[in-house]
Amino acid sequence: MSNRIFDLLTSCLGNVLFGRKLAIDRIPTPQELDALYKLSKRHDMAHIVGISLAKAGMLENAPEIAEKFEKEQYLAVFRYENFKYETDRLCKTFDEQKIPYILLKGALIRDFYPEPWMRTSCDLDVLVKEEDLDIAIKALTEKLGYKVDGNKNFHDVDLFSESGVHLELHFNVKENIPDLDKVLSRVWEYAKKVEESSERFVVTNEFLLYHLIAHATYHFVGGGCGVRPLTDIYLLRNKLEYDEGVLEQLCEESEIGKFYSAVCRLCECWFEGAEHIVLTDEMQKFILQGGAYGTRKAHIAARQEARGGKGGYAMSRIFAPYDVLKQRYPKLRGRAQMPIYQVRRWIDVARDGGVKRSAMELKINNSLDIETVKTVKTLMKQLELDKHIK
Repeated sequence: MSNRIFDLLTSCLGNVLFGRKLAIDRIPTPQELDALYKLSKRHDMAHIVGISLAKAGMLENAPEIAEKFEKEQYLAVFRYENFKYETDRLCKTFDEQKIPYILLKGALIRDFYPEPWMRTSCDLDVLVKEEDLDIAIKALTEKLGYKVDGNKNFHDVDLFSESGVHLELHFNVKENIPDLDKVLSRVWEYAKKVEESSERFVVTNEFLLYHLIAHATYHFVGGGCGVRPLTDIYLLRNKLEYDEGVLEQLCEESEIGKFYSAVCRLCECWFEGAEHIVLTDEMQKFILQGGAYGTRKAHIAARQEARGGKGGYAMSRIFAPYDVLKQRYPKLRGRAQMPIYQVRRWIDVARDGGVKRSAMELKINNSLDIETVKTVKTLMKQLELDKHIK
């Protein structure tokens, strides 16, 4: 994928979301438009890119590609209406049942976009207090017809509505990265009620931004975070009134200050025409190789060093470390129980069709070249994220 295609992507986003002038020196060829469609779809932003291109008259001679972009817009609107319907039902139910809750991520961020349907989401994220988790699940299943899917995870329970909307019901917002979690665990300390007649809480603007940065960090060290999370951060930094000093202090406490600073600089390159430095250029390349949630190749490359090379990584996939088992099985109590849960994990992987996926990961691990691993390792070290990789 060429830099030109990525530049077209960010220029279109800046045009629609921030009113920037579309910086395109010539009409893209059909081949470039097709590549742009595929890239923007991979980052779940094709619906926005299509608006910009259509407005500039750049899709008139490419009707098939124009139809693809238009379809993404219809789909985005449909997804939004579905999510909004479920969000309204959930909020009403939690209010009636006196269950305090906080809307997270897309459910909250979309209000800052030019049109709320422009901020798409794969799922609906809502936080309740851990002591209220069981009654929240009971309210959702008995009153709204939700179905629980799977076991309790590290920070949430998966449920699905009758219409197919995926709800991640969080009982914390931790990311299983200790330096982040020591701040994220204080989420309710930064929350206040919207109004007395409702059980909805909102966090301070500083914590809202911090949570987005922390979540982007989690995905970045996991193999890449995509364009959208960084766009969210840039958008809110320009829309919200907040204390930059307080935000920086939260980031420094979590030791992600360097990453936050680099994200801000990268967004200035994307949306304000700032010149790239070596670090932002490497970040862009890392993001470019993945989609909305990165790639397994980048994920594995980032972890080889932390786990002692190819052999160490392979062993960690067969015999999961304690913290990985603990994340998957919260009932695990102490290392003495690890053999029991190792066997349970193997059974679950086989039952869920994960053997093929695990074999693919081991194949990627074995085939990674030294240069790729070195590049990812260097980037993580420059951003001071290597300390957060397990």
